[in-house]
Amino acid sequence: ATTLDGKMGDLKKAIEAADAKKSTTAYTQASDTKDFDDALTAANTLNSDKGDNEDAEAVQAKIDALTNAKLDGEDQLAKAKSDAIDKINALTNLNKAQKEAAIAQVNAAETVAEIQP
Repeated sequence: ATTLDGKMGDLKKAIEAADAKKSTTAYTQASDTKDFDDALTAANTLNSDKGDNEDAEAVQAKIDALTNAKLDGEDQLAKAKSDAIDKINALTNLNKAQKEAAIAQVNAAETVAEIQP
């Protein structure tokens, strides 16, 4: 029971970390959040009063699923920035100062939508 109590404490921490991650670029700009959302839902269900009685191993599996769910938002944003900068540099009708200003705007962007019109 002590091991299970410890695992449930770890599960609560993993849920808190996952909830916090939902406001990060990794989540908000991710191409797909389904695996992460499903893992968080399963963890929250297990952590609730209505959750199944699971052993420590099953609780650890939920923690692992939540921890290992991949979010590619940082990669998506970096790729969008890189692609936009390549396009800006390829424009022949802009002078150096105009290109630098446009690139600075791209680098300051925090979402893919800010970069891609």
